Amino acid sequence: MSVLGLTRLRKRKKVADLEEKTVKPELESNVVYKTPTEQKFEEIWRKRMDERVKKAAAKSHRERVAEFNKKLNELSEHNDIPKVGPGVEVWFLSLLSKQDMQHKKRKRIKLKKRKKISKNTSKSVCLVPILSEKWKKEETLEKNYTELGIVLKQNEQSFGKVEESNEFTSNKKNSLKLKPNEAQILRDEEGNIIKVIYQNEYNFDDELNEIALKSTKAKTQIIEEAMAKDIKLNPMQQTAADLRRRISKLNNSK
Repeated sequence: MSVLGLTRLRKRKKVADLEEKTVKPELESNVVYKTPTEQKFEEIWRKRMDERVKKAAAKSHRERVAEFNKKLNELSEHNDIPKVGPGVEVWFLSLLSKQDMQHKKRKRIKLKKRKKISKNTSKSVCLVPILSEKWKKEETLEKNYTELGIVLKQNEQSFGKVEESNEFTSNKKNSLKLKPNEAQILRDEEGNIIKVIYQNEYNFDDELNEIALKSTKAKTQIIEEAMAKDIKLNPMQQTAADLRRRISKLNNSK
């Protein structure tokens, strides 16, 4: 062999070796080797999963069949459907004829139409023939009744009347619902104050504040900053300066 032939053979061998080296690790990486215990575990797991799927499918099929049978029994009880027999076609035709008859009956029935009431129409008053002769449509109901000598009980809300002027402009109906520690001022037409109506007073706030301050003093030993930070005994979130001022007032009062 010549030198060129040897060089070509060597190059081909090198290329083949490189291809083998590149292919081998890929094959080794794709193949996953398992121990015999792992293989047994996988087989057992697959069998159990197949059994569960089969049981679920069988149950679902049984339940569907049971529901279908129940519905069929209910229909047969209420509508007298023959479960088995040659008269099924006759029964079906009779059922269709009944439905057609009901449809025709509904068409025959005439529904009562509602009368349309317009807003512009005047309300008719039923009168005795004697009253209809002397009744004047132009005048109001009250005037007609007074002319005929009939007593009329009117509703206060529907017919307004001018109120008689009293000493005070506000009546009991117009008086406000006052809360404790509130007052109402009554004025005349010129705006001058005539009367001031006071509501009952209560002094519970001061007593409650004193009780709260005593409890805070006992706990914090007159440390205003700690008292201000205490959320349970100082729910109103008063500042330390405000608490100090209140404590001084309490001590002076004693």
